[in-house]
Amino acid sequence: MKGPAHRTTNAIDSHIGKRVAQRRGELGLDQSWLAARLGVDTATMEALEEGRRRIDAGQLLVITKELNMPLGDIFESLQTGNNPDLERLLETLRKLR
Repeated sequence: MKGPAHRTTNAIDSHIGKRVAQRRGELGLDQSWLAARLGVDTATMEALEEGRRRIDAGQLLVITKELNMPLGDIFESLQTGNNPDLERLLETLRKLR
């Protein structure tokens, strides 16, 4: 049985990874810088940013702090597929500053 790090990823994971990579790039930081702050290697950081590996809640908090990014901004422009529960959750998250 595979552990939690090997769960199947989805479009939300991909979106979050892209937003992290985008913000990191805006700040002119490389993957190794952020990887060091997360305590992972650069291959893992690449997989997180590409959505091939899921970013857990603890990592997400470290990332948003290190990139000076409000948590809600991670979910900017995420498509909800008309899922009302997801829409409500995202609206709440976007309010977090």
